[in-house]
Amino acid sequence: PLTLPEDATLTTEVFLRKNAEVTGTRSYGRTNITLRVFKQTRDYQITGDSDETQGGSILWSWAFHPRTRLELDLSSQREELRATTRIDNLYTGRVGILRQVSAHGLVTLSYRYSERDSNEDANDYDQGLTSLSYVYTY
Repeated sequence: PLTLPEDATLTTEVFLRKNAEVTGTRSYGRTNITLRVFKQTRDYQITGDSDETQGGSILWSWAFHPRTRLELDLSSQREELRATTRIDNLYTGRVGILRQVSAHGLVTLSYRYSERDSNEDANDYDQGLTSLSYVYTY
C-alpha cells in the first residue's frame, strides 16, 4: 500500500508556475563550458501562498580522447518553501567520465556529492553517490 510521511498531505491546490532560465555555452577546441541560471516561482491560487526556487550551475566538459570526455559540474540552488519560514540551500558537485561506446550507447562513471543546508537543522543532509550507467538511445 501507498503510505505518506506524517507531514505529507494530498491536496487539490492549483498553482501557476513561472520559469525563467538563461543558458550559455562557450567552446574552446575540445573543451565546453556551460553556465545556467534559473528562477521558478509557484503562486497557489486557492491559499494565496507562493514558493520560489532559484539557482545556477557551471559544467566543464573536456573531450580528452575520441568519444571520451571528462565532466565537472557544480550547482547551487536556493528554495523558499510555501507557507513556512523554511529556506533550503542545495549544493551539488559531480565529476564523471563518459564514453560513447557505439552510435547509440553511452557509458558513464560518475561521483556526485550533494549537501542540503536548511535553516531548520532537521532537514540538513549530505550524500555521496557513485554510479555506473549505460544508456542506449534508439
